[in-house]
Amino acid sequence: MENTYLINLPTEILYRIFDYCDIETILLKLRRVCKKLRTIVYQYNRFHVEFNERNIMYVRHLLHIVPNHSIVSLNMQLMKRWYEIFNDLVHKYKSQFTRLRYLRIPEVKDEHWKNLFTNENSIELISLKIDFIYAPNSAVFSKLSSMLTKLNVQKLYCRMLEYKAKNMSWPIPCKLTYLKLRRCLYSEYLLLLLQLPCLKILELEECIMKTENTCTPSSNISFISQLTCLIITDCSVPIEYLRSLILETPKLRHLKLCYRKEIFKSVVDIYDWEKFIRTELNFLDTCDFLVYYKIPPNDKTNLQLILAPFLESFWVNEKRWFIGCEYVLGHSTILLYTISTNFNFYSYKDVCYAISAKNNNYHLIQRLHNDILTDGLKIISLESNAIGDNGARDLALALRNNKTLTTLDLARNKIGILGAEYFFESLQSSPVKVSLEENRDFCHLVEPVSRIKNDQSLTKFSLNKIHLKAVTAKYIADALQKNTTIKELDLSYNCIGTKEIIHFANILRENTTLKTLHLGANHSDKPEIRILVDGLECNTTIETLDYKPFRKRRTYYAKVIESQTHRELITLEMGWAPIAETTIDSFFSTIANHPTLTTLNMRQNLTSIDDLDHFGDILRNNMRLTTLCSEKNVIGNHGAENLASGLRDNMTLKTLILSSARIGVAGAKSLADAIQNNTTLTTFVLKHDQIGVQGTEYLANMLKINKTLVDIDLTNNQISDDGAQLMADVLVQNETLSKLNLCTNNIGVRGAKSIANALQNNTTLTVLDLSRNRILSEGAHYLDNALEMNKTLKEMYVSFNQIEDDGVEYLRVSLEKNITPTKLHIGSNGITNTMYK
Repeated sequence: MENTYLINLPTEILYRIFDYCDIETILLKLRRVCKKLRTIVYQYNRFHVEFNERNIMYVRHLLHIVPNHSIVSLNMQLMKRWYEIFNDLVHKYKSQFTRLRYLRIPEVKDEHWKNLFTNENSIELISLKIDFIYAPNSAVFSKLSSMLTKLNVQKLYCRMLEYKAKNMSWPIPCKLTYLKLRRCLYSEYLLLLLQLPCLKILELEECIMKTENTCTPSSNISFISQLTCLIITDCSVPIEYLRSLILETPKLRHLKLCYRKEIFKSVVDIYDWEKFIRTELNFLDTCDFLVYYKIPPNDKTNLQLILAPFLESFWVNEKRWFIGCEYVLGHSTILLYTISTNFNFYSYKDVCYAISAKNNNYHLIQRLHNDILTDGLKIISLESNAIGDNGARDLALALRNNKTLTTLDLARNKIGILGAEYFFESLQSSPVKVSLEENRDFCHLVEPVSRIKNDQSLTKFSLNKIHLKAVTAKYIADALQKNTTIKELDLSYNCIGTKEIIHFANILRENTTLKTLHLGANHSDKPEIRILVDGLECNTTIETLDYKPFRKRRTYYAKVIESQTHRELITLEMGWAPIAETTIDSFFSTIANHPTLTTLNMRQNLTSIDDLDHFGDILRNNMRLTTLCSEKNVIGNHGAENLASGLRDNMTLKTLILSSARIGVAGAKSLADAIQNNTTLTTFVLKHDQIGVQGTEYLANMLKINKTLVDIDLTNNQISDDGAQLMADVLVQNETLSKLNLCTNNIGVRGAKSIANALQNNTTLTVLDLSRNRILSEGAHYLDNALEMNKTLKEMYVSFNQIEDDGVEYLRVSLEKNITPTKLHIGSNGITNTMYK
């Protein structure tokens, strides 16, 4: 294979390579490779030198290595000492820059003009670039004009230079072929061309062309402009005026225009612009343009409709000019542009996001402040941008082509249900997480619907308290049909009615993975229940059904339960409404004979004495039930007696929860007698029943005999210090109890002392709750002594007990000696910040 090392390349090829290298690379790296390259470097005669604040001394040293006549380009970056450095090079050391053709210098002050190039007659520039910071006055321009004549400059770039015909006269003859200015009035444009007969390229940087009448060439002056390229980067000339300008430049072949101002008021102006280019500018070889216009709030223009005329044969086949269209999100701005253009797109300082339409496809893109284009986006935040439903439509279309985006935040964008529907449809094939919080209607459901549809690791999902409507219920139902992993779904507190329940009933018919369904607290009545029952009859997988309508609404539980008789329903949650009298017998019969039901939770369902009789039958007849919970069902003494009667014969129940049942002392005695010899019950909760000291005594006696209960909860029963003493006696004798809850029972220092004494010898209790009592710091001191000796207690709750700093100090000392406790709750006890630390 032929040797292709650098040193074996022809000299002219090496020179071409050097043209793309800075002087440091050539002199310090390439020159030192070998003798051959050193010789070639010394023969090279077109060095480009750049001075800046950091390399002044470094570059000046390098200039001693090569002759100055080998330098063709000199770039003096904006620095305080530029004139001093330049003056040293050109005058002090009599350097001969005979081949210098390109020069860039910063702002030239008045004192600089006097000596700039006065002693150097050998320089003949091609290009001169002066970075004026402020617009130069007529005196400065006069000196500039003289310098142009002396140096034979052909290309001139003057930042901030504004052409004023009355105050500026160009040298005669002027050899400029390229000119870049800041501003030129429309009425002075032709005069500028007349004064620069050799001009071929005119670029008006950030120019705002105005139509004021200030100075125009005489009508009897005839000339043919040599202009072939016109660039206006900030044009404000209406189409009719632009037409007259272009007609005066018959040799024009390249046109580049940017309309940043609101010259185009609507899409109609865009179409007129397209016709003008097609019919009157068809002689152009290239036509680059960028057009801006604002969209009114009610404008429903589609990006593809705007692009349609530019996709015809004249543009695509004949001229090969390809056009793109964008909608700038958050700014209600439409952009139409040639794809090859290199304009600075946005004048906004922040990052801009846009919907780009090309080749009949939408894409979501990001343009940074320096116009770096990014379409491989992952996370985009567009909150508070007033995108609305129309913007949501195009944005949703762009998401269909998304390959990388994972998160899109559209909070507070005035998007309604119409806009949300576009996202519902687009996200069917896209895994993007879209957030539509604080928009109108039910847009916030887009994100959860998308997640249900695409997250195949999801097993539990909650949509409670979102107030579903029929249209959103449909989308959620469709998403659930495609999900094969969700096992628990919560739709409670959603005011679900007939239209909504139809969609979820359809899910129940076909879904084979859902095991737990929460439909509590929804406005359901007879028609909805019938639909739900039809769906449940076809389902074979649901094991837990939570169905608690709003209170004071008649419901039909029996129908729901009957539909589950021949399937594996394990848990039933029901509450907040009384069971209809016409179905009470059927309901309890179904519960008592259900073949698989193990957990029943009833909340505020029983209202009559007849209900209480049936309540006891559940335990007497159902030998599969392991958990029975009755909350806010006032069963009283009579209900407790019936329940106790059923409990004596039951050999499966493990958990019994009675809350706000008002069983009284007599009810406590009945239950205590039934549980005394029970060998299956492990958890007994009796909350808010005010059984008092006497009722506590019955339960304490029962606990001294029962050998299976491990968890007892007597919250808010007014047992006081005497009741605490009774439970303390239990802790001394009982060897199975591991959890004891005595929260909110008016227990004081004496009761705390009793409990503490018992704990010193107890070896089974692991959790003790004494919160919301009045044990004070003295009671904490007794507990402190107990904790030092007890080695089994792991959790203790003493919040809301007024123990203050002294009590916390007692507990802290004991915990230093006993490392067994893992949780200690001491909040709301009047403890100071210092003691907390």
